[in-house]
Amino acid sequence: MLHSMNLVTLALAYHLLVGISQAQGPYGIVDVPASHLIAEDVMNLGLKLMTKQMAGVYADTFLISPVSIASALASLLLAAKGGSFIELSKQFRIKDTVKLHEQFGYMLRNAQQTYNDITYTLSNDPVDKRIKKEVKETQQVFIGSGLFVQQDHSINLDYRQALAQIYNSEIYPVDFEKDPATAVDLMNVWVTQKTKSKITNIVNLYNINNSTRMTLTNTMYFNARWINNFYETRSEPFYPDGYDSKTKLYVPTMVATGSYTFDLNKRRDCLILGIPYRGSQNTLYIIQPFQSSIRRLKKFQKSLTAESIEEMISKMRSIHGKIRLPKMRIIGGDHLKYQLNDFGIKGIFSNKNYDLSLIASGNSSTQLYQSDAVGNLKNLETQRKFAESEPRRSADLYIMDIIHKVRLDVTEKGTEGASATEASMSRTIALVDFVINSPFILLVRNDFTKLPLFYGIINKPPS
Repeated sequence: MLHSMNLVTLALAYHLLVGISQAQGPYGIVDVPASHLIAEDVMNLGLKLMTKQMAGVYADTFLISPVSIASALASLLLAAKGGSFIELSKQFRIKDTVKLHEQFGYMLRNAQQTYNDITYTLSNDPVDKRIKKEVKETQQVFIGSGLFVQQDHSINLDYRQALAQIYNSEIYPVDFEKDPATAVDLMNVWVTQKTKSKITNIVNLYNINNSTRMTLTNTMYFNARWINNFYETRSEPFYPDGYDSKTKLYVPTMVATGSYTFDLNKRRDCLILGIPYRGSQNTLYIIQPFQSSIRRLKKFQKSLTAESIEEMISKMRSIHGKIRLPKMRIIGGDHLKYQLNDFGIKGIFSNKNYDLSLIASGNSSTQLYQSDAVGNLKNLETQRKFAESEPRRSADLYIMDIIHKVRLDVTEKGTEGASATEASMSRTIALVDFVINSPFILLVRNDFTKLPLFYGIINKPPS
């Protein structure tokens, strides 16, 4: 219990830092204004990508992990120079790259804290009456990337260390040229392990071949329990084209009661509902325009910004209610190269610029700082400036593609041990009834850092 209380206290301390420029976090000094800028930039990147995906082929659901994609781009920014450095830098408003990476690293580590429930029970053994301590993990978050590089290249030590310490990412030498099949197998095994088998096959020989030099694979694993578990699932109607339409489908719908956060935002003609996870760090937000439909939601999505979402969340109030939410397994992802090209990110994919040559061994004369995370960042910054002052280096490293795949299960699993009796008692209280039965946006956010873990559009819930 003490462990969970410490986490709650820490989260509250962070949110109440209004007007304070710095605070001591569990992983170092947090620059609060800088962290807010980074969180907004990550959210805006996710919104742009979602708008781009929705402008293409229609899908019943769209799902991305903005923080996973942003951390992948930031990990490439570490080694970028020339045009690629300029293009990637435009995605973040903090221009001091050492500060950007350092603060983003703090935020990512905070977002990946494990939360445990600790319970104490008295042994039933008539002889041994000792109290038994049981620890149950109720939150797991992994955000990371695997950079698979043609094995002929010697990797810059500063880059390798900074990538591991700041972005929880690893570099793997593989032989794309002579054995692309084994490289594909290694990449898929890595993804399977990092996502605990939720995602198994992310690449194949159609997108990896013997001309590949480097591929960045990023993924996100999230597993957390609700504070208020869903006690019933039943088939209920869902109206993808709005309540006025005759079109409806029946989907598994979960029912729960408890305390939630909520607001009817008349300025933006929408409602927002917050469903909290255990640990007081993460929340699933449901955002839905009034009289929602597929067409209306698409238009509404285009109007959103990180600032408008933050404004909506800041106005939410606590309320006791009953919610009905579709049970879903959503799988999303895409090859991001062409979408990022449209945002002006082109150099990292070019086999002419080689603007990622700092990934290969750096100039030893520019390794001036001690070998910790900040020292690695300063060395890389010095190496970048040195490389831009000399003729283009010959390292043939560029990104063939950025492959992104995510999966999110929204199920009944909540607080373990919550009983049907408690749910039955709750149903006798006067409640506000929230029925999510038309198209909506879902946002899983780490409220401690304000980083968006998942962002999705649900036109028709998977049945």
